[in-house]
This record gives sequence, structure tokens and C-alpha cells, in this order.
Amino acid sequence: MQVGIASARPMFSKTSIGIDEKLIQAPRNIKELDSPMREEALEVFAHAVTTVFRAAVPIVVLSLIVAIFVPGRQLKGRAPSPQEKAAH
Repeated sequence: MQVGIASARPMFSKTSIGIDEKLIQAPRNIKELDSPMREEALEVFAHAVTTVFRAAVPIVVLSLIVAIFVPGRQLKGRAPSPQEKAAH
């Protein structure tokens, strides 16, 4: 959930919806709000998390597809050990 909150920070500006900055820093404090404000804050957080995951899923799927098709190559030789580097 932290990713969703961090990614959607512009949506949480206290001037746009009236949510205090303390709620952004510690979302657990939402339960202390009055009912209408609490429901609005929960809706905003839920929307932000949903948006972040909707954006992340295609990126993850594309990354997996690319990773599958990256050709594996045999390594040629090995890296010199620290002793071999010191000897040269």
C-alpha cells in the first residue's frame, strides 16, 4: 500500500480534498475521522492503490515476457580472482 500512497501523492494534497497531511503520513489515523470525511479518505486511498496496481500489472507482464525471450549466453571463461589480479 505504501507504493500506492507514494505514487498518488498529488491526489492527496490537502487543498484538493481537505485531507490533512498527517493522514498521508500515517493512514491508520483515518479511523479517527468523522464518518463523511473517513469515507472520502478511504475512497481516495482505495482509488490510488487501484490506479497504481492497474499501471503496474502491464509493466510486470511486459517485463516477464521480455525476460523470457532474452537469449541465454554461455559465459566465456571466468573472472580473475583477487589473487590473480594482484599478481598482474
